[in-house]
Amino acid sequence: MPLCAEWVDALREAFGADEINTAMRAGLKDGSCWFREGEHYVGKPGAEEASERLSAEHGVSGDALVVSTAAQRAARKVLA
Repeated sequence: MPLCAEWVDALREAFGADEINTAMRAGLKDGSCWFREGEHYVGKPGAEEASERLSAEHGVSGDALVVSTAAQRAARKVLA
């Protein structure tokens, strides 16, 4: 699951590994954090979240996500 791993790594860089790891651990336990890449899953959505998140209306693909580092955000502020 290289795209999911890349996204999580970017979140760790942007918000701190401890913060992201803690949130992921809690979310994997309660179903509020799960990943799907192709046919592969990590974690399992809670019953309510599963129907809601798997609908096309609420779906988000990895291609739609943009995560930037603090340095990238700072560079954009300088250019603005």
